[in-house]
Amino acid sequence: MLCTGAITRALGGGRFAQGIAALSVLTAPVYLASSTILNMNPFEDGVTGANALHAVMTRKLAERGGRVVQGTDYRFFYNPMWGFFGDRTAGPPGTYYHRAPKVA
Repeated sequence: MLCTGAITRALGGGRFAQGIAALSVLTAPVYLASSTILNMNPFEDGVTGANALHAVMTRKLAERGGRVVQGTDYRFFYNPMWGFFGDRTAGPPGTYYHRAPKVA
């Protein structure tokens, strides 16, 4: 924490900037612990399961509304921010797609 404040001062930061930098370093472990514990992989049951978040990877899929699973209607969930991770590309949506390397 003190090292971060010293680096901020060496880079020309005033007392306020030094305080913010030191506070960021002090609170970083709490943020990292909470975000890694509460974060799921994109294709786990808690994200894609019908009785969970029921997330879909594109806006086009979400516009279908939902689906019926064992007689129960479940609405799809789509986060618009996910568009920045592949929904607006020319190829298939998502971040797990890659083409096979060309053989030289």
